[in-house]
Amino acid sequence: MAKILAFLDGIKPIFSKIGALAKKLRQSIDETAERIMTKSHRVERSARYWRKRLDELAQDVPGAHGPQRHEGDVTDQALLDRILHGIDPMSGTRIDAVTGKKHTQVRTATKFNAAADFVRAYDHIVTKLSTKLHDNAAIARYEGLDGFPVEFPISDLFRTGVNTRFKGYERIGPKFSSVSKAIDFEG
Repeated sequence: MAKILAFLDGIKPIFSKIGALAKKLRQSIDETAERIMTKSHRVERSARYWRKRLDELAQDVPGAHGPQRHEGDVTDQALLDRILHGIDPMSGTRIDAVTGKKHTQVRTATKFNAAADFVRAYDHIVTKLSTKLHDNAAIARYEGLDGFPVEFPISDLFRTGVNTRFKGYERIGPKFSSVSKAIDFEG
């Protein structure tokens, strides 16, 4: 035991010299870890917010279908099945999950790759295009239509990187065609 105590007494001056350096190193490690944790917590909180908001929109009104047909969880195969075979991404069948009738085979099928982008687009429509939205709704009601398109330049939402935010396919030819192409949202 005496030898151990003598050894510790012998290295004490070394520790006293590097103690301040070790303390600074430890503080630097702690600060870096704190920044990383703070950033990852922000990212996680943000992701939870967008997912929660998307879930709200999926149940927003009777017949709500936007997230179920146009958000990142919709697979490429579901988009292709929609344009080539008239399969509803919500039901996985040719029966429309909203109306219970035959699902309309559309020429194009698109989706947002991220929940945040879908919510931003929805909020843009509701806040910035509310007058146009109400006018189009009134016209659709007057004409006895169940719905109406809402169109605006995608550059109103995203200045760059549009092709990384969206995915979509367009059917080439008539409804029975099996030819499709990817949509270039920037071209």
